[in-house]
Amino acid sequence: MQNYIELMRIRYTDDVNISVESTRNLAAQLAIPPLLLIVFVENAFKHGVSYNHPSFIHIRIGYDDGHGDRHVISNSRHEKSRPGTTGIGLENVKKRLALIYQDNYTLSIDDSDPAVYTVKLVILHDAMLKCIAIDDEPLALRQLQGYIAKINFLKLEKAFTNAIEAQQFLAGKNADLIFVDINMPDLNGVDFVRALIRRPMIIFTTAYSEYAVEGFKLDAIDYLLKPFSFADFSRSAGKAHSLYELRHNQRPAHRKNPRRRCPKTRNTSP
Repeated sequence: MQNYIELMRIRYTDDVNISVESTRNLAAQLAIPPLLLIVFVENAFKHGVSYNHPSFIHIRIGYDDGHGDRHVISNSRHEKSRPGTTGIGLENVKKRLALIYQDNYTLSIDDSDPAVYTVKLVILHDAMLKCIAIDDEPLALRQLQGYIAKINFLKLEKAFTNAIEAQQFLAGKNADLIFVDINMPDLNGVDFVRALIRRPMIIFTTAYSEYAVEGFKLDAIDYLLKPFSFADFSRSAGKAHSLYELRHNQRPAHRKNPRRRCPKTRNTSP
C-alpha cells in the first residue's frame, strides 16, 4: 500500500493534496491482513481526484483509541465521482472483514457531505481487561497472578508489592482493572484508590472484613475476603468484564485456549 501511495504522489505531483498519518511504523508495528485497506485507498484516488478542481486524499492509519485500531480514509468528491452503486471490491472487503473479525470490527461510510467521502474502519481489540495486582504479601500476590493467568479476558500488566510503585506506574500507564490489598504499609489500598485521578474498576482483596463498607464507598466492583477461592475470584472478574462490555458496547471475545478457563458468571436473568 505504501508503494501504491508513493506511485500516486509521483503521478499527481502537487495537483492533489495527499497526506498519510500514523502513530506507528506501518511495516513493523501494524498487524493487519495483507491488502485489506488497498481497496479503500484505490477508490479514494479513483473517485477523489479531479483535474479541474482542487482535490485531496487524507489517510490516517493505525490510530489506537484504546479499544481498537482506527483507520480513516477520506477524499474530495466531485460530480463525476459519485457512483450510484457499490463496487464489487468493497463488497468483497466487507465479506473478508466478516470472515476474519466476525463482530469485532465496525465499517462506516459517510457520504453525507457533498464535498467529502469518508471511510472509517475500526478493528476492535479483543475485549481483554488490562489489570494490575497490588499486595504486600508475596504469597498472596503470587496467588493473584496465578488466578489472573487462568482468566482468558484478563491481561496482567504488572504486579506490585506496594501501592506507591503502582501509583508511579499508573502516572504513565492506563489500566482497566486493579486488584488491590487494603492493609499495606506506607500507603494502604483505600487511600491509594482515593488518590487516583483516573480511577479504573477496583476489586479489593483483603483479610479484614471491616474495610468492606469503605471499599464500596469508592464504587469498588467487588470485595474479596482472604482466603478466597478461584471460584470467588472468577465471579468477581466476571462482574468487571460485564461492566466493561456494557460501558464499551462490545461483545465478549470468543477464545479457544484450553489452558485457560473462562469464568462462570451467574445468570441474572429473571
